[in-house]
Amino acid sequence: LLWDYLWTGLTVVRARLWMAFGDQEAIGELRSQLEPYADRLVVGGMSAMFLGSVHHTVGELALAIGDRDAAVRHLEAAVATHSRLGFAPMVSASETALGRCRTTGAKTTL
Repeated sequence: LLWDYLWTGLTVVRARLWMAFGDQEAIGELRSQLEPYADRLVVGGMSAMFLGSVHHTVGELALAIGDRDAAVRHLEAAVATHSRLGFAPMVSASETALGRCRTTGAKTTL
């Protein structure tokens, strides 16, 4: 994937697809690629796409590979970012994912 202004958004979309496929290797690789950008928002195509905080997706990836501690940290950061910016639907999505961290046998849903 070309590293340009669309990279973050398209990589988050790829992450969501690979989580749905359940490919643990791809999930781990995408998590490593996105983690350095966790403090950013996912905006692509000159704002044609908004997917919230990268922390949310990194948290979902961590949960998908069973790293619940990292998932909680990233999802709590996503809730804080979304709350601070007033993105109520994204707050709800991050809180829902955070709830899955506390549920035995949690499954990532997109």
